[in-house]
Amino acid sequence: MELYASSSLLIGNLILAHALFFKRFTLQSHVFSLFATYGITDRWDVNILLPFVFTHFKARAQAVLNNESGTDTHAFDLATGATVLTRSVSKNPVGIGDLMLRTKYHLVDNNGFHLAAGATLRLATGDEKDFQGLGDNILTPFLALSQEYGRFHFHATGGIDLNWDASDRNRARYAAGVAFALLDQLVLNVGVIGSSCLKTDRLSVKVPQFVNVSGTSEATPTTLPVTRTFSNKIRPDIVDLNAGFKANIYGSLVGYASVFLPLNNDGMRADVIPAAGMEVSF
Repeated sequence: MELYASSSLLIGNLILAHALFFKRFTLQSHVFSLFATYGITDRWDVNILLPFVFTHFKARAQAVLNNESGTDTHAFDLATGATVLTRSVSKNPVGIGDLMLRTKYHLVDNNGFHLAAGATLRLATGDEKDFQGLGDNILTPFLALSQEYGRFHFHATGGIDLNWDASDRNRARYAAGVAFALLDQLVLNVGVIGSSCLKTDRLSVKVPQFVNVSGTSEATPTTLPVTRTFSNKIRPDIVDLNAGFKANIYGSLVGYASVFLPLNNDGMRADVIPAAGMEVSF
């Protein structure tokens, strides 16, 4: 993956161009989650989920100074005259992610139609700097409904992320899909999962530039670093396709496997995200 940003600045009769290339950017997260659900009553349950995150992060960036005036008066290192600067970083942190607490109440059960209401509380226990958490505490009230038709089970969910730490990051969450019972112990699941910002977000990045002290190309080649801020307004929608199987392995032991496939280009996501797990009830 290669990212590119550039800027130019007119200084007297000197035009100095600066370019910044991300030659490599790798981010991998492997998540192992433990969760438990407890039924307080036949209609009311609570759930806790704690993820353990193994993150691999590696990036290499290269900055280039283009002295377009034809003079070599600007450099990252005046002693060597270097106009190219490369920096690399690599990290492999291990830690817990954001703790999730959820409660759900079954409101309606009528001829195969089900309606439930609940809320999820996401606590910022993961390290945001290591890409293991969002860094925000979020409460998400939601509604969930489903309808059964023979071997088909249609379901949909909708909710709102209420961000306690940054209200401009509030998001709408939604999902819809169908489960088809291929066999009594094997179910195929297909669905769409998405979220959308309720407000337009603003992203900014500061790009370093090097300006001659006196502002003329004839001056002593001593430079001072300054920055220029580039901003862009975005309103990202994250929409994924989820497809997989769920099987009753033995007794109350259930296993599942699925993949998530991005349906749009917003956000930073892998082309394919596999997921698998097992659960047991008693």
